[in-house]
Amino acid sequence: MIKDRFGWYAQLNGGFAWAEYSTLAYDSSGSSHKEKSNYNTYNIGFVPGVYYRVSPGILINADCGGIAYNYNKSQSFWSSTIAVNFLSTFTFGIDFIISRRKS
Repeated sequence: MIKDRFGWYAQLNGGFAWAEYSTLAYDSSGSSHKEKSNYNTYNIGFVPGVYYRVSPGILINADCGGIAYNYNKSQSFWSSTIAVNFLSTFTFGIDFIISRRKS
């Protein structure tokens, strides 16, 4: 039946990054001093999708947008954002299912 070939899935993704950087700052008298900073960022996201099973070993899938949360922190500031966006990104793909045959 055709309804047995359709399904949905949810991708959960996340990541983190950190950096240390330095800048050379000049004041009004022309003297300079070096400033060091640290920067951290963390994110997590959820992307929904659908698939169609063409054959036992091949799926065609599509997903769109999603929900994401980002947290950024440095020594001088922090920010936090939540993004909900289902209409700006569309991804299409083909999955090949590799499975062991039962013996």
